[in-house]
Amino acid sequence: MHHSHHLRRGRVSLIGQIYHVTFATAERKRLFDDFCLARAAVRLFGTLDASGETHSHAFMLMPDHAHWLFTLRNGDLGRLLARSKTLSSRDVRRVRPELDVVWQKDYYDHALRADEDLRVVGEYILANPVRAGLAAAPGDYPHWFADWL
Repeated sequence: MHHSHHLRRGRVSLIGQIYHVTFATAERKRLFDDFCLARAAVRLFGTLDASGETHSHAFMLMPDHAHWLFTLRNGDLGRLLARSKTLSSRDVRRVRPELDVVWQKDYYDHALRADEDLRVVGEYILANPVRAGLAAAPGDYPHWFADWL
């Protein structure tokens, strides 16, 4: 049985905190095998950075989910992620209007502790396509970003 309300227990939203967030497509559909849909979704990260809400350190958009490593610069984590899904869904539906729901409601978030290395977490995120058998090396997969590279 899935208890999505348990995911929210203990969540804290702190300005200046670095978060690793993962969110999945509705029904884990492989929407982002479609290059145009993936590029529409990727615009989200730049939009939120430009608005001053986040500073993205790394992201990886996989066929059915996204990993995002960022510093929260403004606002509330829950509202930011709801806004993220709304904005990216809008952009994705401009390409494929027939899509009703793009993202699952829930998400996983992890606030990095002081003893965690941002680069190590980022490298783990960037290695996702390699672990999934989608690329031989992280840079071979098209939908990623790392601010240290």
